[in-house]
Amino acid sequence: MRMKYIVAQLGARRHYAIPRMLDDAGMLEHFYTDICATKGWPQLLRLLPQNLRTDGVQRLLGRVPLGMPSSLITSFTQFGWTLSSRLRHMKTRSEMFEILLWAGEDFCRKLIQRGLGNADGVYTFNGAGLELMQYARSRGLRTVMEQTIAPMEIERQLLAEEQKIFRVGKSQSLMMNMSVRT
Repeated sequence: MRMKYIVAQLGARRHYAIPRMLDDAGMLEHFYTDICATKGWPQLLRLLPQNLRTDGVQRLLGRVPLGMPSSLITSFTQFGWTLSSRLRHMKTRSEMFEILLWAGEDFCRKLIQRGLGNADGVYTFNGAGLELMQYARSRGLRTVMEQTIAPMEIERQLLAEEQKIFRVGKSQSLMMNMSVRT
């Protein structure tokens, strides 16, 4: 019998490749995400005429876990909207980190409240999985955490080197360092 995994993922990393691969292999128990275009009110955005779709609406409409049955997907749409709004209005790196810490903890809390079903393990991504992994381990489940980027110190060093090579100005540099990809 194959192991079944719950995947917890903020954002559409690699167009939902991990939950899709696990689903294709018959190993996905359930997929949890912050917001996607196939669940809740975001699916209604497809009704908007093309000329009324902002860049943000277009990005949201692109968040589609192709080929996955809707019954295996739970999105926390209001949470995703709140997270996006908070990130849009942040002013400092410190604020960004506070928001991301809140998001990771709150996302995990929401998943834990839903329960782990018949999962044998959980698959998480850095920044949004600590509490879920601790909970899963306390119940004897396997845990996998994908590190999607180098630690912050190395990331800063790499960005500084790239900024020197491409001679990025201070204002562009600040934006590059503050950017958050979901």
